[in-house]
Amino acid sequence: MVGIVIVSHSNELAESLREMALQVGKSVVPIASAGGVDDATDPIGTDAVKILHAIEEVYSSDGVLVFMDMGSAVLSTETALDLLDKEKKKKIKLSGAPLVEGVISAVVQSASGLGIEEIMDEADKAIIPKRNQLGLQNQQVSGKKQKSDHSEENILKNKYRLKNTLGLHARPAAQIVKTISLHDASASVRNITRDSSFVNAKSMNSLITLNARQNDEVEVMTSGPESSELQSKLTSLFQKNFGESTAPAKKQSFSTKKHKIPSSGIVEGIPISAGIGIGEIYQHVLKLPDVSDEQATNTEHELKQLEKALNGATEDLDYIIESSRKKFGDDEAAIFEAHKLLVKDPDLLDKVRKRITKTKSNAAYAWKTELEYFIDLYDNAVDGSVMSGRAV
Repeated sequence: MVGIVIVSHSNELAESLREMALQVGKSVVPIASAGGVDDATDPIGTDAVKILHAIEEVYSSDGVLVFMDMGSAVLSTETALDLLDKEKKKKIKLSGAPLVEGVISAVVQSASGLGIEEIMDEADKAIIPKRNQLGLQNQQVSGKKQKSDHSEENILKNKYRLKNTLGLHARPAAQIVKTISLHDASASVRNITRDSSFVNAKSMNSLITLNARQNDEVEVMTSGPESSELQSKLTSLFQKNFGESTAPAKKQSFSTKKHKIPSSGIVEGIPISAGIGIGEIYQHVLKLPDVSDEQATNTEHELKQLEKALNGATEDLDYIIESSRKKFGDDEAAIFEAHKLLVKDPDLLDKVRKRITKTKSNAAYAWKTELEYFIDLYDNAVDGSVMSGRAV
């Protein structure tokens, strides 16, 4: 895992940012601070030896990314690097990203297991959401004229009409998530027809909960260096209807609620094959294991337990995908590819990790609780929507 070092002229600033970053990084990312100088009368400044010790504290073969506040912080950091041996020095990168936004972005990406180059790229773009929110996306930065194409502010919007029968269900959502992952750009989607807000297009759950059905109009917004290429690929997906049928959708009704047996004792079912069968009837009820809400005594241990469970689930799905592909073909295996993305859903995992660190929930209870939020969204979907059947 990539380590993070915060260099500031102020020890209080560096320590406060480190504390916030540790919370955001779920305490799994190694973070060290090197702020101020050891001078009681004039503590403002930077110390190369302090920076060196901070780098060594979080050093790993994955590398260390150093963030600096200004001026001499850069010079002191470069001096610290000169004190390292050559092999270690090769693993250290200095970031020019804004201090607070860059550090927070970096710990999130490091916790996700990204490499140091990818983390640097994301940190450099960390200022974009704030600028967009303030309406500054089209203004010049640092007196330099912004590029009109492939720049970090390259924000593009396109509207699409969903024509495939089932709309934006799991498989199309999976195609969108995978396409975004191949580009140096971010994306968000909203359902214009249902007047929804934009959601993170890298989140399978968030995309599905847009409840975007056949003939709904959606808007896709992309930004980043490869925004144009990403929009082009997404346009192709929508124009090809995600490789699915465009036949009119049939009225469907789903429910996860239990049905009471009529007083007559007769339940009419749906035949799945010809013929007559006589025997006792049993109702098969799926029951999830009971999960205790016992408080965690070690949040770092719980976060590791979560990662272990997620890795195990991913390995199981990889086996299922490969088996399905061999027996039934790529199309049938695709649904399990979507399941794999659901397991790795960034929005869901962010909620789970925050619950573990902030409320001291154990990993299993945090997962169950946050998953129920999405289950409720599925279960309470508009009648006739295939989305409500996903709760099961």
